[in-house]
Amino acid sequence: MRESGEEVKHMLLKEIIQRVMYSFFVIFTCSAIVMSVCMLLVGYSSIFVGNFYILLCLALLTSVARFIFYSKKELNKRQMLIRNIIHFCVIQAIVMSAATFMGWVLWQDPISVFLMIGLVTLVYIAERAIEGYRAKRLADRLTQKLRNHYKNIGES
Repeated sequence: MRESGEEVKHMLLKEIIQRVMYSFFVIFTCSAIVMSVCMLLVGYSSIFVGNFYILLCLALLTSVARFIFYSKKELNKRQMLIRNIIHFCVIQAIVMSAATFMGWVLWQDPISVFLMIGLVTLVYIAERAIEGYRAKRLADRLTQKLRNHYKNIGES
């Protein structure tokens, strides 16, 4: 039989893996939407299929970065804020590196740099909002189950 500390650690790792998987799909979907809209606004009538494979790779790399939030102990607000800042910077670094390599952004053109940073920030905020909404729904369901449980105990 495992000690309770090991069970909790394992549960947290399992939870973070589930979040990484969920995050991957949300990031890819949001990125594909943003890329499609940007391409249409710029005037491209079609999108190169290879760009979707690049987005898949970027979504995988950026979702794996969620392991920054894994901890064996509960984090306080300051520690969580620091990890959020680090996570955001890591995401920006991953995407900006890939964007530079792919020629999507030119460092000599500040507008393209700021545009890419803005787009990455937009996707980041969308992913965090969707994750927050999902967590709130789960918390609401658990709260309702607890209310029902205590109501049933009170009626007994």
